[in-house]
Amino acid sequence: SAEVERFRSFLRIPSISFDGPKGSYAKAVAFLSDLLKDHCELKVVECVPKKPILIATLKGTQPSLKSIILNSHYDVVPCVMDKWNCDPFAAILTKDGQIIARGTQDMKCVCMQYVEALLRLLKNKQRFLRTVHLLFMPDEEIGGVDGMGKFVQTAEFKSLNGGVGLDEGLANEKNAMTVFYGERAVWWVKIRAKGPTGHGSRFIQGTAMQKLITAINHLLSFREEQRTKLHEGCRHAHALKLGDVATVNLTVLQGGVKGDNGQYAMNVIPTDAMAGFDIRLPPTLPLDEFEDMLKKWTAEEGVTYEFVYKTPSHNVSSIDRKKSPFWATFQDTMEGQLKVKLECEIFPAGTDGRYMRQAGMPVYGFSPMANTPIMLHDHNEALKASTYLEGIKVYEKLIPALANLPKELHD
Repeated sequence: SAEVERFRSFLRIPSISFDGPKGSYAKAVAFLSDLLKDHCELKVVECVPKKPILIATLKGTQPSLKSIILNSHYDVVPCVMDKWNCDPFAAILTKDGQIIARGTQDMKCVCMQYVEALLRLLKNKQRFLRTVHLLFMPDEEIGGVDGMGKFVQTAEFKSLNGGVGLDEGLANEKNAMTVFYGERAVWWVKIRAKGPTGHGSRFIQGTAMQKLITAINHLLSFREEQRTKLHEGCRHAHALKLGDVATVNLTVLQGGVKGDNGQYAMNVIPTDAMAGFDIRLPPTLPLDEFEDMLKKWTAEEGVTYEFVYKTPSHNVSSIDRKKSPFWATFQDTMEGQLKVKLECEIFPAGTDGRYMRQAGMPVYGFSPMANTPIMLHDHNEALKASTYLEGIKVYEKLIPALANLPKELHD
């Protein structure tokens, strides 16, 4: 179909995060702009040069009402080329209907599903009470700091008057779709240790390495407690998901003394050592409580910690029908009209949705991919063309349902 071919054309733009500012970001925005220019008001904002944010606006008949924000990102992660069975940017369509390309699931599918659903609705003369904004963001795959992170701080974002946002989710391997109403807080932490130097043949106490290993062991012990909690919960039918527990992973380890030739001096005890951790904290774990533990684990003299990145607070969007008419409308459309089973979870990683939640907006992470293996960031990432087309139908129902929610029910 023409819709599948347009999707494949979009996938062929190699908009890899680190390379995007060199030109592929601009190509992705130009591609989307060309599809929407005759139907929406378009604006490009650059909070950081060469990192364009595309805003496509369809004004509602009652524009003073809170708007609907359909957020997505057009950047993708790099590929390990020799692990792919084909060119990851060729967007090959196989005989069994699979589209193989980087970005098929994360998340160029949703970018294009928003666009195609909106074009179908406009073709059928659909009008909306509320204004609908489509946002296409850069840099999500590298933390979103220069994209949504900066954008939510601008007057431009505030002028969107957002009432509810949709963002990305994950595929669901069952005959269901997953909705994420919050995320684990992302903390990237460096722990540094300092101690005396000396010859490697001596018993020198309180070395940087000893201190660092002690702190590392505290964190890894907590990691094991959380891993056990996850698997014990599953065995006892508590149905815990990854987003319900904390994960702690040691991702950087540095130390040693190097000579001018770049080789390590194996017989010299280093005065400095550093460990880096990727920590994800669920909303059920208060952030100040965990930081108190971190302070205790790094209390030894000569040991300090610093944040490379720190989500400042937990922000969870309501899935209480009585408190959130937007959520009730979402649920009624999906489960009532479309007969889709929804599974509500905390997202285990991080998305741009966290920035919008921090700005005070309810956001639901959702990618309409049922009966689909999770392949984001994987080699040979793929999505069935039929699943992609079904997703367009989902948004055909969902967008007008949210955008036509009357004032008296929410604002």
